[in-house]
Amino acid sequence: MELWGVLGGVSLALLLVVILLARLAIKNNELRATVEVVNRDIGLLQDSQQGLGRHLLELELQMHNVLKMQASGDVVAASGSLNQIADRLRAGALASEVITALGVSEAEVKLVQMILRSSGATGDGGSTKST
Repeated sequence: MELWGVLGGVSLALLLVVILLARLAIKNNELRATVEVVNRDIGLLQDSQQGLGRHLLELELQMHNVLKMQASGDVVAASGSLNQIADRLRAGALASEVITALGVSEAEVKLVQMILRSSGATGDGGSTKST
């Protein structure tokens, strides 16, 4: 009779262990799914950072070329010089106002804003959106 009590107790303990292991397996699967999502998101973030880095390097190269050309006096925008753009931005004009007033492109205004920021001058001139 005592043997049946011990076997019953061992069986109950084994059943509890099996239930615990089943719950841990479910939790483990949930954690693996979460890790996969995080890994995918990190991969996407790294890809976007690399693309942004390449873009910034291209812009920096363009900026240095323009600075060299500007120093030699060769740079003139389509309907106004880069100096005119810079003057208006320093005066607090919005980028969209500069685009309209001087007939320059959004890219030219962005370039001048980058030059002003890199030289420590203030003159972001607001958003470059031409709305």
